[in-house]
Amino acid sequence: MPLDYEEMIKTSVPPLIYTSQEELKTLLTKGVILNMGKTWFSINKNGQHCEMISAAECIIPLSNTDNSYSHEYASRFVTGNCLMFRWKFQTHIQTQFLSPKTVYTVNLVFKIKKHKWSSYGEPTYVTIGADPSFLYFADEREDGWLTAKLYKFTSEGRYVDLEIIFESIANYDSSVLVVEGIEFQPLEKVDHEDETDGQIAKKLYLFFGRGFPIKYVEGTSPITGAISAIWTPPHHLNV
Repeated sequence: MPLDYEEMIKTSVPPLIYTSQEELKTLLTKGVILNMGKTWFSINKNGQHCEMISAAECIIPLSNTDNSYSHEYASRFVTGNCLMFRWKFQTHIQTQFLSPKTVYTVNLVFKIKKHKWSSYGEPTYVTIGADPSFLYFADEREDGWLTAKLYKFTSEGRYVDLEIIFESIANYDSSVLVVEGIEFQPLEKVDHEDETDGQIAKKLYLFFGRGFPIKYVEGTSPITGAISAIWTPPHHLNV
């Protein structure tokens, strides 16, 4: 069912003010907060829908840690960013506004906060084992946020139900993972010709460091921070 944009924006925060359909389209192209502050929605140049679920809406801590929320990093969302002190958490994401029959990447949108007594040091490299195809590197965006592409799939409709577990594989008390949310971004070009829709690795390792993208070299030292992500395949909801 096509989205009724005028009906959809009734949940926008703050309420949108526009005088024509063209003005509404311009607002949606820039991006708006919907779902009572829980979802960031925008339309790309091809008319496809981009959706980000806030950290507060989708994160479930896996341990008794002192996670908190902060506006220090200019979050889009009313609740702010989630500060993950132990890098261990689960996400349960339910989309509402995806474009049907569209190839999407699922991205973790984040930053890394270093304590004052810590430093990144020299750019680092990582050992990735026999098969590098399961590594997902972080890219720095123009707005200063980092994104790690976790997964790719083709949407059947607007609604998808998805779970991801992030488990720390080292002790990173010297840094805090600042999570903005989980983003569903239409894929405008295929990075690798041999990729297939719905490809899932049982463990996807995310490596974060000073330089982006990070190179991988056998036999070199571990990187500044690393966590693993374990997937539950997405369920397409016919609502």
